[in-house]
Amino acid sequence: MFNENNKINIPLGCSKEAITYQRLSSTKPNQYNLGKDSLECQKNICEKFCQENNLNIKHTNMEIGSAYSKNLDGIKKCIYKLDKGDILVVCEVSRFSRNILLSSRLLKKITDKGCFLYSIKENIWYYNNFNNTDRPENTTFINYIVQAQTEAANTSTRIRRSIEYRKRRGDTFGRPKYGKKIVRSSEGIR
Repeated sequence: MFNENNKINIPLGCSKEAITYQRLSSTKPNQYNLGKDSLECQKNICEKFCQENNLNIKHTNMEIGSAYSKNLDGIKKCIYKLDKGDILVVCEVSRFSRNILLSSRLLKKITDKGCFLYSIKENIWYYNNFNNTDRPENTTFINYIVQAQTEAANTSTRIRRSIEYRKRRGDTFGRPKYGKKIVRSSEGIR
């Protein structure tokens, strides 16, 4: 659940400039792109957060694609547009990435530019504090990415197993050929 009180302590070195990023996994209608995690809902949450923390949104990017893949141009564009001290704002860590290898490269680019990443849902920062000391929040941020990657992998495995089971059972998939219809019986779907 998102924290209604979005006021946060801005780390030293932050400008008051923000770039917001929103992502959906698929264009297929489901509970997420119609409801609480829709692109528009994510955008509204990010805008409200920035407004409550006096951050100027200089760029917003919405993207549809799997955060498990490496083909997310939207997040790369956001990082490219970051200037030193800017904050990249996401609704939640899983909207940023579900791939630890990809995210480690993206996080390095963000910190190399002297920028900050903030996830609203988890209320967590990722940044280099510029004195070469470890920040436990960074480790926690990475742990959230690992959890998101694990969740994505587990979901894919469950779906794949369900499809394999239904195929072995003799179920058919998709629309029937013209002039045919699907009949459900005790032996399965025909």
